[in-house]
Amino acid sequence: MKDVFSNLLPSSLLGTVARSQLNLVPNPYDPFIIKIAETKEELESAFKLFKYFSHEGLNLTLYHALPSTSVIIFVKNNEVCGTMSVIKDSSFGLPMDQFMDLSTFRRHQRITEITSFALAPDYQKESGRYLFSMMKYLFNYVENFMNSDSVIFRAPRSMKVFLDEILYFDSFEKQFHKEELDSNSIFRIGYLPKLHLTWHEKYLGKNKEANLSYFFDIFKENKFIFPNRIFFKDHDPVLNTEMLDHFFIRVPSILNEISSSEKYKLLHFYYMTPFFEPLKKYFNITEDIKLPRKNLRHDVLNRGLLQHHKWQYHNSSHILDVSKEGLSIQVNDSLEKMILKNESQLRLKMKIGFNRFVELKIEPIHDEKEKSLVGCKIIDANKDWENYIDFLNSDLMKDVFIKKVS
Repeated sequence: MKDVFSNLLPSSLLGTVARSQLNLVPNPYDPFIIKIAETKEELESAFKLFKYFSHEGLNLTLYHALPSTSVIIFVKNNEVCGTMSVIKDSSFGLPMDQFMDLSTFRRHQRITEITSFALAPDYQKESGRYLFSMMKYLFNYVENFMNSDSVIFRAPRSMKVFLDEILYFDSFEKQFHKEELDSNSIFRIGYLPKLHLTWHEKYLGKNKEANLSYFFDIFKENKFIFPNRIFFKDHDPVLNTEMLDHFFIRVPSILNEISSSEKYKLLHFYYMTPFFEPLKKYFNITEDIKLPRKNLRHDVLNRGLLQHHKWQYHNSSHILDVSKEGLSIQVNDSLEKMILKNESQLRLKMKIGFNRFVELKIEPIHDEKEKSLVGCKIIDANKDWENYIDFLNSDLMKDVFIKKVS
């Protein structure tokens, strides 16, 4: 009967009731942790929790084979009891791309998509209690570890009040054609800088137990385990070749269902890594595949200062990707564009970690006008740069034996 009345009430009224009942003070003795899945066992437990099961009980997607996807897990009593997947935007795109054109959002925001949310049946009655902690971890991870500022959801309609009236996410369903919409799902986007301001405004004056702004932005949670990074990067790949074999090759796999272009995109992602040859063999591709680059390239979002022997450009430059011998700078304004266009050599002081900097001598060599990017060749670098690139390469160069594919 309660559900019947709930369905008849407007979302705004349900939101008012829900906000009045918030109790965000966690039990300090509740033995749970939230972290990024790192082992084959953790990933397998997370995949089995997904709502829709396939491929021998594991609901995998192509995006789980990418190094830019992370799986968040909620662990209690040494058991994975909750999970969600965080997919960082890349050249592969996002699952949401099949429903709509995301170019408007991509022009101004750095997007991640949240999928595969699941909570074990024994914990679903207490979902609110743990969901807020999982969302707090998610927002922290997306902003501080993935260098993104927006999250998009395709969520079950049962989460509408939570996303709209408690978290104040925005809907973008109007941009879909009606025939593309699933009546059981809702589509939401949250621009995190805006959300922080909204939470502060909407929960101003509330006590700590019911203050979402305090919980998300001030409260220190000691049950979170974040990746331990020596240097800056924006993703945490955990797959090694053994895991790739276990989840995607040995069993009937999602890889069987992807298009020819997706196969080549995946091979380009793992070009020059131990993953390349097993995937190429699995796809039965015999021709040589060569890319016009000879070093692994990594997406980053580092800041740096351009310098000349006579002057220094005082605005921070944004470095979007790096390799051993080159990098790309996002042009912020006309002055920076003029500097990069007219100077043959510059020095770049880049922040590569907490209290860690590297100085490079660079040469601008080309620009992509549509993306406002300038590609630069690295002419001179020191040992710190070599250590940084080795750190980034190590994610994709895990030397683990892979079984032969029969």
